[in-house]
Amino acid sequence: MHQHQHVLPLDKKQTYVMVQYSPLNSGSGAQYDSYRGLHQFVPPPAIVARCPKLTRYKMIGLLAVVVLSLFLLTFMAAKPPTMGVPFFRGDDQTLAGRGGLAASPMCSLTLPEDANLSGGVELTADAAPGAPVAQSPETLDNTGTDAFNPGQNEVHVYPSDRYESDSTRRRIKRFPTAIVIGARKAGTRAVLRFVDLHPDVVTSKREPHFFDREYKQGLEWYRQQMPLSLPSQITLEKTPNYLVDWEVPKRVYNFNESIKLILIVREPISRAVSDYVQLRERALKNGRYKRFPDFESLAIDPSTGDVDKSYAPVKRSLYSRHLERWLAFFNMSQILILDGDNIRYRPWEEMAKVEKFLGLSHQVKQDCFVFNETKGFFCVKVIDRKKSNGATVQKCLSESKGRVHPPIDPVVRSKLRDFFHPFNKRFFYKIGRTFDWE
Repeated sequence: MHQHQHVLPLDKKQTYVMVQYSPLNSGSGAQYDSYRGLHQFVPPPAIVARCPKLTRYKMIGLLAVVVLSLFLLTFMAAKPPTMGVPFFRGDDQTLAGRGGLAASPMCSLTLPEDANLSGGVELTADAAPGAPVAQSPETLDNTGTDAFNPGQNEVHVYPSDRYESDSTRRRIKRFPTAIVIGARKAGTRAVLRFVDLHPDVVTSKREPHFFDREYKQGLEWYRQQMPLSLPSQITLEKTPNYLVDWEVPKRVYNFNESIKLILIVREPISRAVSDYVQLRERALKNGRYKRFPDFESLAIDPSTGDVDKSYAPVKRSLYSRHLERWLAFFNMSQILILDGDNIRYRPWEEMAKVEKFLGLSHQVKQDCFVFNETKGFFCVKVIDRKKSNGATVQKCLSESKGRVHPPIDPVVRSKLRDFFHPFNKRFFYKIGRTFDWE
């Protein structure tokens, strides 16, 4: 059979056409050559199933996320819950009823050998047997302080050696490096007892009242009121009356102009009422009164109906006036202001501020506190070396703490709030912070 051949002219340039394969409507393998006009059978390209690299990486990443999530969930479920007490201001019953108030048994601090946390009333210089008779500040002078040189009396802070054996160091009585100057009924005793748990701190066990009542006794008498300490330890004393006494700031400055001061403040009305309750209890106990006057009758001047500024519990809550006298001799950087209300609800936060201020390591932590529902405030949970088995014990402040306050007439409370407002505002300005006292 004769086969037709299509011959192109030699003078014509041959053109090649690229053919794109696509199935015909018939679905066969025939393709159409647009140039030649011929149907030719060309097999369709094979389709190979592949997993692109990007898809594989996504699957691997997703698998890793699932595995990590399962690990984290397992870890969180196995971890014991930590103790946390939310910031709260309310009555004791509500606070005690909240969950999570028991301290973790991880505190490794030991109870000081002479700690006085289990009960009883703290001794003061004017109440101690055989103590010298207190004198009025007006009768005292600056005798014996002008020649005082702090550098010769070991008041400096040294690096910690709490892990060193006491038998290799000499324990002697040293002058205080820091003083808690007030305010009365704002939590001064709690701060002193809590910070006393720190291995690098020793505290006086009674209020010496040197700078306000016993000034004529001299510096050696003052030093003898302090506890034994190592050179590396800080000696701390507290006398809340220092804050309000006019002569004390100058005397403390003459004693040691670089000393550190701690001031604890509390909502002024609550502090004044607490002060009143203590005065009433002492008066009734001493038999001086059969019936003690109400707070309202003492805090309000009956002749004018205004707040009586001369009433001692009210006057002690005027923090701005008292602080001004101290700032005449000391820089604000030398004075640590603590929140007395927060000491009751989150004491470990205030203790951390004390440790930082005194240059101490962080030792008195949250797990050293446990909430006592009966007393309505936090106690410390520490190891008692006096116990043969080194048991962990709970130590609280004396029974005199946490007294019940009488209800205050709303009208009187409103007058007190208005009275304290400008003094509070001025106090906030001086210290560069505010408190929720309104």
